[in-house]
Amino acid sequence: MNKVKQVALGIVLISMVAAPVLALAQVSPVTSLAQVTLVINKILATAQTILFAVAGIFIIWAGFTYLGAGGDPEKTNKAKNQLVYAIIAIVIGLLAAGVSLIIREVIEK
Repeated sequence: MNKVKQVALGIVLISMVAAPVLALAQVSPVTSLAQVTLVINKILATAQTILFAVAGIFIIWAGFTYLGAGGDPEKTNKAKNQLVYAIIAIVIGLLAAGVSLIIREVIEK
């Protein structure tokens, strides 16, 4: 189980480093505020996609943990906690997207 956590953490960290680099590689040199906004939007969109994908994987993992619990209360609680944490991650991701939109609207006015 420890190995799975290490692999998942490695994937998340690599994605966090690679996503901004890939997003910046697709944009010409930044010369205006509109281009800065474009770069930030691409980075946020990539980060949100990764967040939701990882949260979905953890929801599936929690389901398999729950199915494999075999009535063991400790494993059942572990699966429930995994599910709750994945849902919390999704809610935080959605809130971050909402806050980002609100801040963008305030700045543009």
